Amino acid sequence: MSRSKDLFTIKNLSNKIKSDPYKPDLKIIRGFIYLKKKNYKKAIDDFNIVIRQHKQVNISGTTPNRFLYIRKDKLRKIYLLRSFAYAISGDMAKSRKDFNDMCDIDCPMKYVSFIIFSWHVLHNEIEKAISRYSRLRSYSSEILDFEEDLLNLLPIKNIQGLNESIKLIDFSLGITRKNRN
Repeated sequence: MSRSKDLFTIKNLSNKIKSDPYKPDLKIIRGFIYLKKKNYKKAIDDFNIVIRQHKQVNISGTTPNRFLYIRKDKLRKIYLLRSFAYAISGDMAKSRKDFNDMCDIDCPMKYVSFIIFSWHVLHNEIEKAISRYSRLRSYSSEILDFEEDLLNLLPIKNIQGLNESIKLIDFSLGITRKNRN
């Protein structure tokens, strides 16, 4: 997506959110666009709002608006995205807390492996990153719907041997990536 198209989409989503603030899907989409554009603070803010609204619904036991409830699979994804945003912005303590919260709601092992892989990449731990990426692929040879975008945010290309190893693992599993060198 081009920069101007993203800005147009963000503006449209923001207008829709103003007119109906109880639609978490709009905030999730906007947060993901912010994340892809490396605006981690705004991405985290959107994910925070969605998680906070979800917790309020669960605490009160009543749903003031049926759209506030978030399915467990979507909630896991939000925690993963927020954990990733915290990690890539340098706040590992909050990333780990989100990781723990994500695990508390029985997240899939591919999510666990993706976050740990990201941490290893960010700490330049090449062998551990390769091992974790291999484990991620053992849990799921299918590419996660957000994986391409998040991988492009990690400094994989700058770490000698990592990009090539990922390509080899992907190649061995028949995975073709559109946005990778």
